[in-house]
Amino acid sequence: MTTKSRAASAAEKAARMGAAPVTPAAAAAPAPVPELKSKPVRVSLDLTPALYEDLTGWGREAARRLGRPRVTNADVLRTLVRALLDRPELADEVIRRLDTDQ
Repeated sequence: MTTKSRAASAAEKAARMGAAPVTPAAAAAPAPVPELKSKPVRVSLDLTPALYEDLTGWGREAARRLGRPRVTNADVLRTLVRALLDRPELADEVIRRLDTDQ
């Protein structure tokens, strides 16, 4: 089957299915950029019991220092991710720890 006959077959099939025919200009057009997700993405994390206790203890101390009733683990982790992305020196420290801790 030649390229021309494939294109003709595809156009006929699209017509049968009620789809708009694909023109050469439409076929050459770049694909639309997908929109960013607007819903939050859930991330799961397994911690050792000791590390979990350290994290929740840190959150309790942070809440006390901030004068808030509580600071959740999710709040701490979201803030850490933002800091990691904003501060190259922190990113370097994380890279060093990933290299030695794993």
